[in-house]
Amino acid sequence: LTRLRETITRLPINDRHEGIRHAELAAAGNTAGLATIRAALAAHRKVRIRYRGGASAELSERVIAPYGLAFANGMWYVVAWCDRSGGLRVFRMDRVESAERLAEAFDPPQASVVDAVLRDGPFHVSSEKPERMTVRYSPKVARWIAEREGKSLAADGSLTTDRPLADPAWGVRHVLQYGPEAEVLEPGWMREEVFERLRTMVGDTG
Repeated sequence: LTRLRETITRLPINDRHEGIRHAELAAAGNTAGLATIRAALAAHRKVRIRYRGGASAELSERVIAPYGLAFANGMWYVVAWCDRSGGLRVFRMDRVESAERLAEAFDPPQASVVDAVLRDGPFHVSSEKPERMTVRYSPKVARWIAEREGKSLAADGSLTTDRPLADPAWGVRHVLQYGPEAEVLEPGWMREEVFERLRTMVGDTG
């Protein structure tokens, strides 16, 4: 059972796994598009995709530089630089209608760039106007977060850092898991989201 889990969740490194992924993970995304993007990623070539966003019924055409692939929560995602948006995005493969490898090359980023997205991101498609939230962690929890992420503590032992924010619900969950030891500093609307969740929780408990 352990070996089976490892086989299913490990990123395939050659085409022998295509049939297995298609049979077991057919709902996890466009398998033909996944193969195209994986090959483009290895060759550092851009890809033209036709993509349907979660809140839109219309297809949009985008040119992306694929930086990495991830499998999470039963779904394949591609972390990529999007030329249209001018920023880093995470695309769900089940929303990719088609993918075409282009001749245009790109310089791959440092591994830490993709690692940060995979570690901190909620694996939801980013909005057209991406946000970031600034979070302050108290000295009680900051040390192990700083050690894990290779960051430096402030003089008082706290840690203030930015997080990519593609999904407000994820942002709320991330902050509340630390209880009073984490506080959203910016943006203001995200602070209100956290306050509203807390007010709802207090109301639910009487």
